[in-house]
Amino acid sequence: MILNDLCEFIIDCEHKTAPTQETGYPSIRTPNIGRGNLILEDVNRVSEEVYQDWTKRGKPKGGDLIIAREAPVGNVAIIPEGLKVCLGQRTVLVRPNNDKVDSRYLCYYLLGNEAQGQILTKTSGATVAHLNMKDIRGLKISYLPNPSTQKKIASILSAYDDLIENNNQRIKLLEDMAEEIYKEWFVRLRFPGYNEAVFLDKDGKQVAPGTKGAIPDGWEKKSIKEIVHNKKEKYKEEEHFHLGIFDLSRMPRKSLLIPQFGDSGELESSRIIFKENDILFGSIRSYFHKVSSANKNGITNVSVLIFRPKKEIYRSYSLFTFFSNQFINWSINFSNGTKMPTISWNEVQNYSINKPTDDLLKSFEEIVFPMIKEIHVLSDKNIVLQETRDLLLPRLISGKLSVENLELETLHMAAEPQE
Repeated sequence: MILNDLCEFIIDCEHKTAPTQETGYPSIRTPNIGRGNLILEDVNRVSEEVYQDWTKRGKPKGGDLIIAREAPVGNVAIIPEGLKVCLGQRTVLVRPNNDKVDSRYLCYYLLGNEAQGQILTKTSGATVAHLNMKDIRGLKISYLPNPSTQKKIASILSAYDDLIENNNQRIKLLEDMAEEIYKEWFVRLRFPGYNEAVFLDKDGKQVAPGTKGAIPDGWEKKSIKEIVHNKKEKYKEEEHFHLGIFDLSRMPRKSLLIPQFGDSGELESSRIIFKENDILFGSIRSYFHKVSSANKNGITNVSVLIFRPKKEIYRSYSLFTFFSNQFINWSINFSNGTKMPTISWNEVQNYSINKPTDDLLKSFEEIVFPMIKEIHVLSDKNIVLQETRDLLLPRLISGKLSVENLELETLHMAAEPQE
């Protein structure tokens, strides 16, 4: 049988860019289609009018699948119940026939080796990997177990995805808490004891708190090079973890460290080493908002700047300085080049900051760094969960691993990793 046999419909997106706004319905583009789940961080949003216009041929609903036709071609995500979305460009809406196939099972099947192999074959040789609608509808489905088995397989795999999503929510909460403390202390200047602080203008004269340009007594005007090093140690080992600029995220939620093997001579000339707790900053304009705190040692490419705080008390403060919208916007304005604007250490090193007192930085570090470490722990757990799920997926989807004797209520318990 083919995919089209199992679906109520398979429809293409509008072949034009939807006008966006700050709030409204999510417009799902290919970067928002993960492997099983939608990625709604930084999603484009559209108005009610645009939503109605872009969903004339079919309104996406919970349980529908969205397939990426390009970049990354073949990714598939299921729409959660209750979420209203519309399709962005290069996406396809698939509505499974629930009388024939379980939506979650079909989603995982399309992410399995056989379906992905078909997709690779159909897109190979093209300048840009692109799936045609005819090829999507004609994807062969070689293994379709009974409904009970479908639900068991989907439940096993979704148990891992649920745990990953729970960890992501915890990470987001920790990140938001830490960022809010940074803004409260160092942007709004409402740090502990601020009521008793003396504020000085650029000439050293005492002024009222809140005066433009005024900083607390004891703080100093510094350049960023005085609190962090720019590290450029070349990669020389035969085996390491590799993190490319495309993997970077604001904090390490999506920073999956992938084992990199190959010709060490080739890597030696184009890769640089980073250490745990280094700050990784995308130097190409499209990735200026990609800032990560490294959760382990690894290597990256030369389009990522590596910042290493000169003192421990600078770790959290410097991370959230680079993480701030103020620094990101400054980087965009000072980038050079027309085709691929970039920013280098030569520009970054002179970025001006108001350096707080060491005592205040120490207090901030004691509060925030444990949050960063917990984010690292949760990120590492997610990597293990993802690897385990990806090992199970092809065996379950192909029927090589039997689930006939498993009880549904025990499956989520089995997925929970042991402490």
